[in-house]
Amino acid sequence: MKHILLLISALSFSFIGTLVAQTRSSDTVFTTDAGFRITNGGIPSISYDAASGTYYLFYEGTQSAPGSKVATSKDGIIFGAPITQTNYAFDPRRVRLPNGKWRLYEWNMGLKQMKSKISSDGITFTEESGSRYALDASDKGTLGVYDIFIAPNGKMVMTYLGDLMGLNNMRRAVSSDSGATFVFDKGNILGDSALGGGANSYVDPRSTLLPDGRRRLFSMRQGWTIYSHISTDGYSYTLEPGVRLNKDAFAQYQAQSLNDPTVIRLPDGRYRMYVASNLNYGAGCCNYAIVSATTAMPTDVKTISETPEPLHIAPNPVTDQTTVRFSITKRERTTLKLYDVLGQEITLLLDAELEAGEHSLPFPVLNSQFSFGFLRLQTPTFTITKPVQAQR
Repeated sequence: MKHILLLISALSFSFIGTLVAQTRSSDTVFTTDAGFRITNGGIPSISYDAASGTYYLFYEGTQSAPGSKVATSKDGIIFGAPITQTNYAFDPRRVRLPNGKWRLYEWNMGLKQMKSKISSDGITFTEESGSRYALDASDKGTLGVYDIFIAPNGKMVMTYLGDLMGLNNMRRAVSSDSGATFVFDKGNILGDSALGGGANSYVDPRSTLLPDGRRRLFSMRQGWTIYSHISTDGYSYTLEPGVRLNKDAFAQYQAQSLNDPTVIRLPDGRYRMYVASNLNYGAGCCNYAIVSATTAMPTDVKTISETPEPLHIAPNPVTDQTTVRFSITKRERTTLKLYDVLGQEITLLLDAELEAGEHSLPFPVLNSQFSFGFLRLQTPTFTITKPVQAQR
């Protein structure tokens, strides 16, 4: 992705009034989908290519079909026959770096090192030497599931499980050099160290960037219940009420466990969770399969103001004719950034001190790697994020 330099002097200004804030129906109530998405599979990761309308489910094969696999679907429910993964196109496990490159991280259990591969296009990766992270003493020489993303402050954050045979809870490491090196920052991120460790902790953490700029982290406890925590800064998290999913919700079969939840925002605004379950699906008890659950269609429930929306993108899906319009109510520093569907920053469109009023600027021409993501408008007063899709 080429970074586009925009001249601030090219902006146009005209005042349109007060900001609008909206709330939406619950996006934390998941209803199970019938059947299962993939058999003989676990550790799912999901992505969506808006250009072709295709879902890509990446996972690790189990039982008779081991290895890294990928299956595709047009509705995210019915997937075709999986194939062995041969390239990284659309792989959601890639991390887009602040410098525009891509990196794949992999924990080497034998060496106890975080190894990595680097790429300029997100498709062709080259092995890097050295280790990206050295374990903290409190990790007791172990590292489990990890999640890496760019926080609102521009730094890369890695949340991971440490001390697997003891506290077995989430810790945080931070990088200031585009993910080349992470430094331990804090332990007990979810505040569960007093729960006794083991299955009592919140494990298998994976997060999703929400349209309003917050980050929701999904995790599992006791082997079969999925919870969520919410964060505004990517650093501190608050447990949300209730549970997101439980093994008993899958009434059509007897699920023994739920592991490694991963959640994607669908093009219509709903959310779908893919999770590995140990169950009997006719091949004897028990084998892993990937199942899913989906939220209801979102609806606007409250409008604080009746003035025009503060961030408007038209046309969207975007073309070389797309214009971004936004408004602010007072003079303040304003940034406008484009992120991909995983919440990785693609490019900075604007960073300037602006006067109150309406502003507009052209949307940058996108390369073929971008299909769906979010545009985030941020000031010290507010943050607004809107979906954006590339036209192909």
